[in-house]
Amino acid sequence: MTAAQVSVPVAENAQRPPSEQSGFTGGEPRRFAFIDALRGLAALAVCGVHFFSDESYHGVLLQTFPRWISKPLELGTIGVQVFFVLSGFVIAYSIRKTRVTGRFLGNFALRRSLRLDPPYWTTLFMVLAINVIGRRLWHDVGFQQPSAWDVVINMLYLPQLLGRPQFIVSVAWTLAIEIQFYLVLVTAVGISQRIGNRRSMGYPTFGYAIFFTTLAAAALASRLELVHISPAVFLVYWLPFFLGALACWSLEGTVWSGWFWIFATLTSASYFGDFDGRIFGGVFTALAIYAGGRLGKLYDWGNVAPLQFLGKISYSLYLGHAIVGQKTIKLAHRFLGPSPLAGTLAFLAAFVVSILAAYLMYRFLERPSVRLARRFKLRPEPKPQHLPTAPLLETTSAIAGPAA
Repeated sequence: MTAAQVSVPVAENAQRPPSEQSGFTGGEPRRFAFIDALRGLAALAVCGVHFFSDESYHGVLLQTFPRWISKPLELGTIGVQVFFVLSGFVIAYSIRKTRVTGRFLGNFALRRSLRLDPPYWTTLFMVLAINVIGRRLWHDVGFQQPSAWDVVINMLYLPQLLGRPQFIVSVAWTLAIEIQFYLVLVTAVGISQRIGNRRSMGYPTFGYAIFFTTLAAAALASRLELVHISPAVFLVYWLPFFLGALACWSLEGTVWSGWFWIFATLTSASYFGDFDGRIFGGVFTALAIYAGGRLGKLYDWGNVAPLQFLGKISYSLYLGHAIVGQKTIKLAHRFLGPSPLAGTLAFLAAFVVSILAAYLMYRFLERPSVRLARRFKLRPEPKPQHLPTAPLLETTSAIAGPAA
């Protein structure tokens, strides 16, 4: 996963009052270190909850770890909400100066495929191979070999939409949702750019106001169970993604910043009656990004080597930890037994092995995929003149979430 980079002439920033300077400004091309750090922490959180809740040692670890360790581990699925917010922010950022056309959308989808598919498909076939080996060596029949059709629709991120029970790679359901996010956001922006030629309701055009207010309202209605929407459809998870996009648009001045606060408040309020720490994790992430942007700290917060390293390998870590890490735990249980010491060692070893495997995947598969995708990048067409643009921003990034 690559971090967003920006290039802004110093003179441009110097002409703006400090109160108007957002976290997007700076004198030299730099990474959004805070986004990378959040991405790395989100990946660790997801690993933690999966390793801790693995049935092999879950009961043992519950009795071994103090509550101040086990409780945060149990809330590790917050990481998925964090990824959704990050994706919304960086996708909105990456198209901020672009006129979205059919050609641009097709190129966007191609580059996403080149970027995401090789690591995901490799992980998918690793799962199939490892489970075949497990069945033959240890007579492990817990995994039913999927049909060729199931493999194909898994490669296309379609099992849930086609009514299949689950993904072969357990975490891939979030990739399927994120792909829907990307395509819907970019398509809606493209259509919205063509509807109206002046601001409306604090948005750059009437089209923006109608499309995105309607989508957010539908997501809130789903959350409040006023309408039923299949969990295979992006709308169920749209709120954190949209908050990330609103944070970006608010910081660059495309959208009235009040909309960010309104939807952050409504999203939080919709969960007061049924507290869910995951969604609040998403809201807090959006607020942190917004604050970092206002304070000019998106380049600085979290800019420490371990977090930046984890952010870099987070896509590979997210994809592979359920295979490498959880298999490590199961093998430890098979050969070392259920003792507290064995459980603790297996839990720690799962992190070490997963991070090592993720680095190797990043180095030899993910990074070449990123370079290949960049070769197909179109020169963006300028936005219509009636739409605001951020001040001389440049980016090399296209994604921020687990599907980066």
